[in-house]
Amino acid sequence: MQVEFLPVQIYGNDQNEGIIMSFENRCKNFRSLYWDFGDGCTAYNTDKIIYHNYDNEGSYQVTLTAEDVCNNIFTTSEEIFVLYKPD
Repeated sequence: MQVEFLPVQIYGNDQNEGIIMSFENRCKNFRSLYWDFGDGCTAYNTDKIIYHNYDNEGSYQVTLTAEDVCNNIFTTSEEIFVLYKPD
């Protein structure tokens, strides 16, 4: 099983809104997915697209862990950069 995701930033306009990122789950044949967004927040979510709100700009290590029906564990990580919407 290949574990992969596609991060897409949906810009926040200011510090009061935060910064919303969407992550497209591209895994196939999985039983469960565990997301670690790199900012102390985690989620179990098997939706095709998941959204996460970052409070601050910066670099974050996002990790996706998938478990298949045979209880095998697969993990991938990617460093992402989040920024406020430019004026």
